[in-house]
Amino acid sequence: MRKIKAVIFDMDGVISNTIPLHYIVNKRVAEQLGIEYSHEWNMNMQGLSRSDTVKEIVKASGKTLTELEFDVLCEQKNKHYRALLEDLTEEDAQPGIRSFIEQLNDLGLPLVVASASRNAPFVLSQLKLKHFFKAIVDVTTLERGKPDPEIF
Repeated sequence: MRKIKAVIFDMDGVISNTIPLHYIVNKRVAEQLGIEYSHEWNMNMQGLSRSDTVKEIVKASGKTLTELEFDVLCEQKNKHYRALLEDLTEEDAQPGIRSFIEQLNDLGLPLVVASASRNAPFVLSQLKLKHFFKAIVDVTTLERGKPDPEIF
């Protein structure tokens, strides 16, 4: 029998439910570019980095942005998202996840988060869960982001 050596968690939809927050900020980006944004599209974009998400929305708009315009749009998106994250509390953790994490911690298993979000450490802090994790791996530490398996 194989012994479990560690547990790797994804962030959005597993530990936290920030998907509705992503919808709000992605919709805002789409509106700035003059296009509609749907909940279905938002679900299909989950797991993409901020940059890749904005690239997809820009591509769908048919517009061409300079590198500076693109960077500004990404930064605006993140500022709006961070403002929404400020309101997260322990109650915004997914149902049952806190007790599951505590049980794994009590078993002495190392816990790690692998997230496409650069904001993962902040979200975990807001949820009062960060102290349970030995590491948080995000796109800033990788050559290739999700869906590439390098993050794992």
